[in-house]
Amino acid sequence: MSLGNITQRARVALTTILTQVDDVSATNADLPVISPSNDAISQVLSEYQEETDDDQLDLLTDLIIQDMKLGWRSGCRKDLESYLVTWPQLLEHAINMQRMLAAEVTFRAAFAEPIDLESVNQRFPDFAFDKVEFERLLQSGRSLGSEESYQRTGRFFLLREIGSGGMGVVYMAFDRQRRQRVALKVLPTASSRALHYFKREFRSLSDLVHPNLVVLYELFAEANSWFYTMELIDGRDLWKHLGASKFLPLNCALVSTDSVNQTKSEPSSTQGQVLPQPRFPKENVAPTPPAPARPPLDYAMLRRLFAQIADGVVALHATRKLHRDLKPSNIVVRGDGSLVIVDFGLAIALDAADELQPDASGTRPRIASANEVSDLHAAGTVPYMSPEQTRSDKLTPASDWFSVGVMLCEALSGQTLFRGLRAVVLQHKREAYAVPEIQFPEDVPEDLIQLGLAMLSSDPDARPDGSKIQAVLSGKDVQPGTDAAEIPAQRPFVGRSDDLAKLGNGLQWMLQGNAVVAHVQGNSGSGKSRLINYFLEHTQLDAEACILSGRCYEGESVPFKAIDALIDALCRYLNRLPEHQVDALLPKNIATLSRIFPALNGVPSIARSTQHNAFKLEAQEQRRIAFAAFRKLLDAIGKKCPLVLHVDDLHWCDLDSATTLTELVAAPNPPRLMLLMGYRNERVEHNPCLRMLREVGDAKHRISIHVSALSREESLQLATELMPRGISDAASIAETIVRESQGIPFFISELAQSLDNTSTRIEADLDQVLFQRIARLPEQARTLLEIISVAAQPVRTRVALQSSGLDSSRESLLGLLRSERLIRTTGRDIGDDVCAYHDRIREAVVGKLPAQDRIGHHLRLAEALRQEFDADPERIGNHFEAAGQPAQAGSYYGVAADLAADKLAFNRAVRLYQSSIALQDLSPAEARPIGIRLADALANAGRGAEAAQQYQAAIDPTDTDEALQLERKAAYQYCISGHIPEGRAALASVLQQNGMRLSKSPQRALLSMLSQQALLRIRGLKFRTRNEDQIDPAELTQIDVAWAASAGLSMFDVVEGASFQTRNLRMALRVGERTRLARALAWEAAHVSNAGGHTQGRVNKLLGLAKQLASGSDEPYVHVITALSDGVQHWTNGRWQKSFDALIDAEHRLRNECAGVAWELDTAHTFILWGQFYLGQLDELCTRSDAWMTQAKQRGDLYAETTHGSFSVAMAKLVHDDPAAGRMAIDDALNKWVYPGFHVQHSIALMANTYIDLYCGNGIDAWNRYQKQWPQLKASNLLHLQTIRMFNLQLRGRAILAAVMQPSNRFAWNQANAMLARVERDASKIIRSKMPYCIPHGKHLLAGVAAARGHREAVGRLLEEAERGYSSVDMRMFAAATRWRRGQLIGGTQGDDLIRTAQQTMQAQKVRNPAAFCDALAVRVT
Repeated sequence: MSLGNITQRARVALTTILTQVDDVSATNADLPVISPSNDAISQVLSEYQEETDDDQLDLLTDLIIQDMKLGWRSGCRKDLESYLVTWPQLLEHAINMQRMLAAEVTFRAAFAEPIDLESVNQRFPDFAFDKVEFERLLQSGRSLGSEESYQRTGRFFLLREIGSGGMGVVYMAFDRQRRQRVALKVLPTASSRALHYFKREFRSLSDLVHPNLVVLYELFAEANSWFYTMELIDGRDLWKHLGASKFLPLNCALVSTDSVNQTKSEPSSTQGQVLPQPRFPKENVAPTPPAPARPPLDYAMLRRLFAQIADGVVALHATRKLHRDLKPSNIVVRGDGSLVIVDFGLAIALDAADELQPDASGTRPRIASANEVSDLHAAGTVPYMSPEQTRSDKLTPASDWFSVGVMLCEALSGQTLFRGLRAVVLQHKREAYAVPEIQFPEDVPEDLIQLGLAMLSSDPDARPDGSKIQAVLSGKDVQPGTDAAEIPAQRPFVGRSDDLAKLGNGLQWMLQGNAVVAHVQGNSGSGKSRLINYFLEHTQLDAEACILSGRCYEGESVPFKAIDALIDALCRYLNRLPEHQVDALLPKNIATLSRIFPALNGVPSIARSTQHNAFKLEAQEQRRIAFAAFRKLLDAIGKKCPLVLHVDDLHWCDLDSATTLTELVAAPNPPRLMLLMGYRNERVEHNPCLRMLREVGDAKHRISIHVSALSREESLQLATELMPRGISDAASIAETIVRESQGIPFFISELAQSLDNTSTRIEADLDQVLFQRIARLPEQARTLLEIISVAAQPVRTRVALQSSGLDSSRESLLGLLRSERLIRTTGRDIGDDVCAYHDRIREAVVGKLPAQDRIGHHLRLAEALRQEFDADPERIGNHFEAAGQPAQAGSYYGVAADLAADKLAFNRAVRLYQSSIALQDLSPAEARPIGIRLADALANAGRGAEAAQQYQAAIDPTDTDEALQLERKAAYQYCISGHIPEGRAALASVLQQNGMRLSKSPQRALLSMLSQQALLRIRGLKFRTRNEDQIDPAELTQIDVAWAASAGLSMFDVVEGASFQTRNLRMALRVGERTRLARALAWEAAHVSNAGGHTQGRVNKLLGLAKQLASGSDEPYVHVITALSDGVQHWTNGRWQKSFDALIDAEHRLRNECAGVAWELDTAHTFILWGQFYLGQLDELCTRSDAWMTQAKQRGDLYAETTHGSFSVAMAKLVHDDPAAGRMAIDDALNKWVYPGFHVQHSIALMANTYIDLYCGNGIDAWNRYQKQWPQLKASNLLHLQTIRMFNLQLRGRAILAAVMQPSNRFAWNQANAMLARVERDASKIIRSKMPYCIPHGKHLLAGVAAARGHREAVGRLLEEAERGYSSVDMRMFAAATRWRRGQLIGGTQGDDLIRTAQQTMQAQKVRNPAAFCDALAVRVT
């Protein structure tokens, strides 16, 4: 053929293809579709040999690109190398190569097999792409995939029409997600009736997989179009396979396949019409014609076919469903002789059939009525409908067997059994049906004739059931009891009445407005999950209730695995609500939560939400903001409706999830909800997550349920209900099951269901029962189950298949395993997850695997997982590690750790970084960057001491700049976490490198502070701001080092910290960097305020400058540190309410707007708790101190743990009338504080111990305590701080008065008088301070002195003045205690009223022993 002819043919072929594929009106997004055949191109391509002409090569390139496109589009994937084998000359033409390579990249992206830039450039280094161009090609491919796909799903590409009918059009399509061809059925009309049938067709079989039933995949609704995908079957219908057209008259065959459920607009359809009801004479029914001569049948083949039909129908009936439209055209036979039942558009559940019977009057709706209720029974194909189906009687499995009997008799006889007009046949069956007279050829086996006729009986009860039909067709004995009528509707639930009652009580507590936590624990297989599910299914909550349910899995690599499951359930709940309701529920920072849980973006209102500036913050702060939003969202839902959170299998939980669950229900003001937690109790003591969760929530609303074995009676009941019916010696076998199962429900279920009707004994070993069942599986199914079990957690179906050496065409194996209750799947798609049905099944499978097989399975899983574009690297690492490849595992753990840190799962990141380092043989230089990231993760997790050690371990002495920064971070982490010796040592090193040093004694620290303050006074507060990039980095480092020393030292040595703070301010004033200067000014104000009220003017000036700087900054930290300092200076001046308001605001903003603020948060928490004590907010003090103490212990924060434990926690124990526990809290705290000297923690512990002494009436012990520790307190320089000086003077005076007033004291008169004189001097000092909060303390002490000396009148006056003073500064508990003493002094009715009022004030704050608490706060006057 001439070159011109080839060129012309090529251009015609190309034009044809381009017209079919690329024309907008004929794209795959619309109908009609094109054939996948590219024969026109292939023929022309075959004629090109060694052409070198540029024009010809350009045309050849165009043809190749189109051929490649059609191949990728139809699932016949081709890469460029396959063409270059034939046309290597193209390698010499760079432009052509780049065009074809770009086309392949584009098509791969379009049809779900994207390739990365590195792979492309490795294949063709001479034609490499840059990143920008490559990303453009990928985006172009994604757009192409969306545009060409059906309904723009980006997933399905229609190839050709397979068939059509009244219930839909079926296409062959390529599913790029499954990477296989599927059948795609489209609903042609969106009428409510058609849609009803269409959806029911899908749903009737979506939960069942059987070799003889078509496998359905997914149902879609896109752009007002409904369609679903299913298994693509290559075969013919039953009649064509049998060659029935040779002996069944064509016109009869056509009439016999008309259905009364058609939705086509055709004259013969009865849809939407009312059939006339005349009584036709019998002769109007077409007589059965004489038997035509038909070819001989292969009866063995016929038995095999109808045995498969029977198997499929039995499997369908076992799920309590009826097909109702069994006919030859709905039976498809493959080339290998296997067959599949299709078209479930009329299928209904047996339960629905029971509910839809006519009323008692006997009036039946007419068959052709548009009434959907009656039509549920009457619809079908008339010649194959049972008589009862035409009459709308109750339908049973016998109705489907009638249809099978019609097909069997027609195949055997060669006759159409019911001929004539449809209306005539319909009325005949309904009113005068009798088994037709059928003439069978002489060679038909008698057993088949008798079976066929029996199945045509007019009496449904007389027809054989499934087991008998299977026995005749297969020639084997099949046990009876396989029809749905003999199968329980649902799995029974027995016993557990006490446990259900406890859960019911918890539900009532929740409805009353409380956060309720229920622990449901038990051994594996004890029925704990079944108990919770039964409770949730039968709860009395109304339809508006929100129940979110999830589960944890062993080895799961999802960050916040427990929360992730709840988030998925939350998405489904929110998507069911109207959008305006969702908008009203969403908190401000919901977008931050959606960063951690992207699934939330599936909720339109969340996807549209404004991005919060938290995305610019450090990871720990983003996490705080995100989970605060989650709690607010749950709180909003809980206010709207009852809310239940259920997380099962929490023994596989992670620490990040446990922490989050704890915070969700922590006081104060937790959401109204019920948290149901299920887990194995044998793992509690060895599981840090479960240990953490044991104390979650308020103890008053905590339920603990230990699910134990069923009683003997309950076990017998369950075993009896689960055993097959008709089994001989059932009672004896049930007793054996109870004995061997030991009352464990899962054991009972497995043992009972291992029986058949001939069983006379039972195996004792559950694992053996499971293994015997597994051993009966086909080899490929066993391998697949092994892979799923070794995976140890849900794995994508395609990964499981690929790891088993199978492709997606073997999905039926999954159906087999699912029907055997060996696995669970989350959906029909190969992208959905599959896992073992129960842990015991997984353990039984893995336990029987030889070690070498297990290693091989791990390796294949790792290889398959890393081909997944979104596979979790930790999971890949797990499998590589189990496969004995530590280096590969360590590499993936490092990637997973980075992702975990990015997702704010810091504890998980720590574990992964540690594994990455341990498993890889890294050089010091290679390990150092991972070690620094590990230290950052530890710091973000609040594990300061560990972080400090890791920072130091990562130091490279040769890199002095980095070494200094790491040492500074280490020193800061040591100090803020309370590890003082290590912190001081690290600080000393860092300070020395920056020309600074620590003081050698408290006296030198005081001198240093005074000298720094003097230098600052001389210098003044003038400054000029500069941008950071205008400043020498060394100067900024010096400021940061001074700040780290100030913040770190202030945690325990306020004077030394103040010295470095003033030095920090002087440096910041000189440099002028805005953020550091504002921070220094603000915190200088806090330190200056410690000196007393006379410094208020300077404090105001410093804060004013800080606020001025903040007003010109968008940096949240500048504003927040100023607010924090403002709260502290209000506290040091006794303005408790203003302090509390400012500190609460600062704490909230620190959590939601700032990064790296562990020290600032600890400071805010400390002053909030102290402020609540003096404000008398004792109830909140208890809840906050408990929550913050728990968090401090979890993160190893010794500073917070010792500071809270030394005072706030101890005071909370007094509120609860447990002074011994308070003393223990103080001792525990100080025992952990190993740094020598007398610090803030010792000072507040002295105060707390004294309050406990006074609470217990031990005045002498209190006085001795102060006598012993006062010299240490004085030497510590802490008395230079006004608040500490005033509080300790007041408490020392209280101790003296209590000792003097204690009846058992042995003081001489002159000694007692000297002690009282000291109290008077101290009281005068307190009053001379002129601080409003101090004056009532002084008056209070003087009242005690007057009482000791018997000056009753002065006592009353001074107490009244003290009470008035306490009230004026919001010290409510002190005012109440003073009022109580006034009442005791006054006596009578007036006195009783004062005492009662004081008691009520204390009881409102849940003080359990008001009288003793009064002793702790007020002097005795009698």
